[in-house]
Amino acid sequence: MDSLRGTLPSCCACVARPIGNDEEFDPSEAPHLRHAVLGRRAEFAAGRSAAKEALQMLGVRTRTIPAGADRSPIWPSGTIGSITHARGWALAVAASTRDIQGIGIDLEHCASVEPHLWPQVLQTDEMHRLQRMPHADQTRWATATFCAKEAFFKMQWPTTKTWIDFAEVDVVLSASGNRFSLTVRHPLAPPTLVRREFAGIFVRIGHLISALMWI
Repeated sequence: MDSLRGTLPSCCACVARPIGNDEEFDPSEAPHLRHAVLGRRAEFAAGRSAAKEALQMLGVRTRTIPAGADRSPIWPSGTIGSITHARGWALAVAASTRDIQGIGIDLEHCASVEPHLWPQVLQTDEMHRLQRMPHADQTRWATATFCAKEAFFKMQWPTTKTWIDFAEVDVVLSASGNRFSLTVRHPLAPPTLVRREFAGIFVRIGHLISALMWI
């Protein structure tokens, strides 16, 4: 996971935690998980643990990171962050709002977005680009596109509270596959996110891929 930390600005803290069944979280952080299965509770606990450690690296100590009505994390005043988990790992990034206006991270298994999901995830231009690719690369490309869209949603949501459908954004991967550009059909508000074009990076971690975006 060191490659993740090396891609972020120095003002950001990033922590990775393996997901186990031995971590606990304060019940006030997620009352909606009171009756959830053990695996979901373990994912949540690992994510919150990683987030608290990331905040501590910034000099911010907190006992809880509660979930809002929309179930997104409520970060301590003056901070911002993002949490994700997949295939046994939880990742969290955090930063001061003095340095970062928005940040989003997502983690997926490289082959998780299979063909039956493509019509739900990809818009028309993306489907055309995918169909021109070698068959062996298509599932990996579709997964990377989905991962980028998830990272973007997490980056913009705390500020705009705007639901953006997969079809409303267009992701273009770089030739090297380690960067991407993302265009939104309609400008976002407030002014910090009013532009329509954004950029992000990919990091491969074994069979996992992570997408990161920040402003």
